[in-house]
Amino acid sequence: MTIQKKLFLIIGLAVTAILIIASAILFSKQEQMMDDRKRATRFAVETAWGIMESLDKSVAAGEISLENAKKQAIHQIKFMRYDGKEYFWLNDLHPNMIMHPTKPEFDGKDISEFKDPNGKMFFTEMVKVVNAKGQGFVDYKWPRPDSKEPVPKISFVKNYTPWGWVVGSGVYVDDIDIAIRRDAFELGGLILAIASLIGAIATVLARSISRRLGTAVSIAHSVSEGKFNNIIQNEGTDEISGVLTSLDKMQQHLQERQEAALQASNEMTRLKCVLDDVEVCVRVADTEGKIIYINHIMRDTLRKYEKAFQQDIPSFRANEIVGESIGILYSDPEEAIERMRNLTETTKTKFNIGGRKFDVMTTPVFSDTGKRLGTVAQWTDCTDRIKSEKEIAAIVRAASLGDFNHRISLEDKQGLPLQLAESMNELMATTSASLAEIVRVLSALANGNLTETVGGNYQGIFGKLKTDANSTIEQLTDIISQIKVSSDAIQIAAKEISTGNNDLSRRTEDQAASLQETAASMEELSTTVKQNTDNAKYANDLALGAASTARKGVEVVNNVVMTMSSINESSHQIVDIISVIDDIAFQTNILALNAAVEAARAGEQGLGFAVVAIEVRNLAQRAASAAGEIKRLIGDSVERISGGSKQVEQAGITMQEIVDSIHQVTELMSNIAVASIQQNAGIEQVHSAIVQMDGVTQQNAALVGKAEKATESLSEQTRNLAVEMAHFKTGI
Repeated sequence: MTIQKKLFLIIGLAVTAILIIASAILFSKQEQMMDDRKRATRFAVETAWGIMESLDKSVAAGEISLENAKKQAIHQIKFMRYDGKEYFWLNDLHPNMIMHPTKPEFDGKDISEFKDPNGKMFFTEMVKVVNAKGQGFVDYKWPRPDSKEPVPKISFVKNYTPWGWVVGSGVYVDDIDIAIRRDAFELGGLILAIASLIGAIATVLARSISRRLGTAVSIAHSVSEGKFNNIIQNEGTDEISGVLTSLDKMQQHLQERQEAALQASNEMTRLKCVLDDVEVCVRVADTEGKIIYINHIMRDTLRKYEKAFQQDIPSFRANEIVGESIGILYSDPEEAIERMRNLTETTKTKFNIGGRKFDVMTTPVFSDTGKRLGTVAQWTDCTDRIKSEKEIAAIVRAASLGDFNHRISLEDKQGLPLQLAESMNELMATTSASLAEIVRVLSALANGNLTETVGGNYQGIFGKLKTDANSTIEQLTDIISQIKVSSDAIQIAAKEISTGNNDLSRRTEDQAASLQETAASMEELSTTVKQNTDNAKYANDLALGAASTARKGVEVVNNVVMTMSSINESSHQIVDIISVIDDIAFQTNILALNAAVEAARAGEQGLGFAVVAIEVRNLAQRAASAAGEIKRLIGDSVERISGGSKQVEQAGITMQEIVDSIHQVTELMSNIAVASIQQNAGIEQVHSAIVQMDGVTQQNAALVGKAEKATESLSEQTRNLAVEMAHFKTGI
């Protein structure tokens, strides 16, 4: 393919790349715009969700009821807007619409069957999203508030679990597609113009470049065959001249590198000889993770544990490890290689394979110019050391639990692990022997045998433990001997105290019985006197009540007399009023008669007035008749009231005589009550003194009884102490 064709191919690829980049930019812009819309919608919904959460906290605090909290949430969210016109709605998990600010006709309706033009039941999908994740986005088509044509929309919904409500809000995204299409047309036109210009320029340049590149290709071919003495003539200053100049420098550098590579090869040979003889497992890998070198001890280790390694890696072959990827030693080869590629400094890790445990120290290798050349790793087999650590931990754990019979196995151990195992076994044996001796003495002590002591020859803390234990047993023997002597003396004294308490108890009981009989007699006398006093008080109270009632009766009778007099006077006044009413009725009757006569004279014109005059006359006659009847009844009442007034005055005189008699009876009963109270007080004082004496005597008897019981208990405890002390074998 010619240079010209290649240039056109490059231009075509460049234009294609530009188109791809432009598409990616447009797609990224679309994604960015969509993400911005989503982020704003999500933030707005979470703000509305926070309102419900805040109101629910007020419900929990008892500030408002749950019903009021829900009403406030609906009211606040209904009027919330963002970006000028975007709104929120609320539905439950059925779903039923709770509140829609632009479609109030949906409120309270079942919206589970609502579909967009594509048949998507988007409200049901929203419920599925919040049930699965608690929140999320749902895309669908929905008309704008000022239109009936559905357009693409994406909504964010979030479930408020305590109420079972879903709050949501959406944004229309059709304007994003319109903006992207507009940008695409503008960018496409620009790319087409640029491509046309580049094509014209490339045609001119291709013819100029192809001639001079032939020379550069010929020289490059010679260099590729290892000829670094080519003569390059270059007189220009353009890029092709720069290429020729670079070719001249390249052949010089390649010649220098060839000489340096030979020198480096010699140095690597010397370094390999050194690594082959070191006592540490070493491997070297290139930048791709391929093993290019292992030293002798590494090879011997791999061969020694080849079968063990094959349990984890069946394809492992020790003799074929060089040339293989380092990932063959790991369960996840790709991850292991990637980890080594990212190393920037020496890293220590732990590596398990075939039941063996290795500490691996991996170091990245860089050239003088900072170029990564590979990695060097040192493997240290720490399986035996870890095994020894576990054995020591096990024996220490058993010792902490009181078991000193465990020992560390000495098989397959040498050097420091062997010395450490022998020392630990000796420590456990010494500790076990000393503690066994202490346990033997303490067991004898628990059985009452104080003749056993700790034997053996111990040093340090064990020697001090032996001395202290033996001293404790000697002191305990002396104490128990003294307790035996003291308990015998206490037992004799307790018997003497018990005999004296028995005699005192008998005399106290006799005295208490006599006082109880006297107290009973005084109690009967006091009861009789108290009844007399109560009866006298009751009679006095009755007399006082009768006197008070009689005085009230006199007052009532006096009031009745005064009332009857007032009624008599009022009756006379009523009679006078009735007389006036009778006169008025008579005059009205005469006036009505005259009016009827005048109406008759007027003829038909006075007919209506005549009817009224007749009715007035009838009313006047009935009023006169009623007034006469009332006057007669009032007269009878006046006569009867006069007779009643006289009888009430006589009753008042009789009541006054009764009051005087009751007053005399009251004075007599008061004197009797006072005398009875004084008599009862004297008897109460005597009875109280006797009861007090009886109480003191009873307390003395009780104290004597307690003392007797305490003495008996002391005697019993002394006998028990003697029996317990007899269990101890002191050798004395």
